[in-house]
Amino acid sequence: VSLEGRSFWLLKSAPLSMKRFLWSKMFVLTIPLLILGQFLVFVSSRILESDHSTTLLACAVVFTLTFAIAALGTGMGAIFPRFEVENPAHIPTGIGGIFYMIASLGLIGATLLLLARPVHILLVSRVHELSPTTGQWVEIAVIWALIAGFHYLVVYLSMSRGCRALNAMEF
Repeated sequence: VSLEGRSFWLLKSAPLSMKRFLWSKMFVLTIPLLILGQFLVFVSSRILESDHSTTLLACAVVFTLTFAIAALGTGMGAIFPRFEVENPAHIPTGIGGIFYMIASLGLIGATLLLLARPVHILLVSRVHELSPTTGQWVEIAVIWALIAGFHYLVVYLSMSRGCRALNAMEF
């Protein structure tokens, strides 16, 4: 949002809702990151010789995590815009950039904490050359659903607060 600079008032006066503007900004960021993230997860899983279920779990989590991190950045960029910055490289050094980095680290950390149990189940079953039980598959699915729900909540809260901040902004 800060990259719009002093011409942001044109967007505010355009017949475009701030919600639509912010969501389009987020998807412009998300699509290339999603492609890159999925590629890196798949290639690193092949290099590490992970089994298919671990690779599938990693791809699913990175898919939802990409949306959450992109929405977090877009939302915080809308809450803490820096329109007066001359050099775009200075945008992340503001308070919004610092909050974004801390929140992203917290989001990734919470995701990894939630992923610990499913990965443990899959690794132990691979070491013992056994297939996870039906109960363990259910546990993995429930934890993944919790992770996806958590990421959805981050997307929803980030984008709704960002839209509210942009709508409240006066020029």
